[in-house]
Amino acid sequence: MKPRTLRKLNVGLDWEPGSAEDVYYSSGKPRPVAGRAGIVVGPRGVYVEGAVVTQLITVAHEIGDLAESGAPAMRAAAERLDAAIQPLYARYVTQLLEANRRQGGALGPLVAVLGPFLDRVVDQRDDEEEALYRRWLAGLHVDLDKSMMQRFETRVAEADA
Repeated sequence: MKPRTLRKLNVGLDWEPGSAEDVYYSSGKPRPVAGRAGIVVGPRGVYVEGAVVTQLITVAHEIGDLAESGAPAMRAAAERLDAAIQPLYARYVTQLLEANRRQGGALGPLVAVLGPFLDRVVDQRDDEEEALYRRWLAGLHVDLDKSMMQRFETRVAEADA
C-alpha cells in the first residue's frame, strides 16, 4: 500500500499518524486521535413533514414509470425528485453535525463529504442563517455577532440527540 493512501486512512479514520501503517504492516491496533469521540454516523431519526414524504413518493413513482418507457421527461422528473429530497438532506446534515458537535466528534471527514450542504440554502424553509448554522457546526470560520452565537449555542445544546 502506498504511504499516501495510509496517510489518507489516518486522516479519514481520525487515527494518530502511523496507526494505519501499524495496522497494515504489523497487525497492530489503531490509535484514535486523543480527545475525540470518533464520528457519529447519523441521528437516530429525522422528522419529515408529511407533504415532503408525499412529494417524494409521487415523484419517485413518476421516475419509475418514465424509466420503463424511456420517456424524454425523465430528466425533469429526476430534477423534481432532487428538489423534493433536498429539505430531507438539509435536516439530516444539520442533525448529523449537531450530534458530532455535542459529542466532540471528528468533523474533518464529515466536512469533506458534506461540504456542498454547508454553504447552500436548500429551499424556502431553509435560509441563510440555517446555512451559516451548518458552517458553524462544522467548525468552519464564520463571522457571528454575540446574539447569533448565543442562539447557535443554545440550539445545539437543545437539539435532540
